[in-house]
Amino acid sequence: MRRNHSTQYSSHPDFEFAKSREVAPEKYESYVDLQPGVWTKYKIEIAGRAAKLYVNGAEQPCLIVNDMKLEPKDGRVALWVGPGTEGYFSNLKITAR
Repeated sequence: MRRNHSTQYSSHPDFEFAKSREVAPEKYESYVDLQPGVWTKYKIEIAGRAAKLYVNGAEQPCLIVNDMKLEPKDGRVALWVGPGTEGYFSNLKITAR
């Protein structure tokens, strides 16, 4: 069961992981193969309140969220790594469609 938490959607501060699991268990989480110690390529497509997450060049998304909790608007992008975990980012590119 724990492996099914590899990818997760949350929206701070009102819809964090604990609340999403309480309100809709497993709806905002899914499984994807990840390898520790190697670079992982991510692609996130956002259209309105829908988002798709692709990992390592996969043709199909590993996580689809059709009801993101915040209103769509121009602004910032945040990448989050859990407490006690190291995360490194490289070659970040944001492209408007």
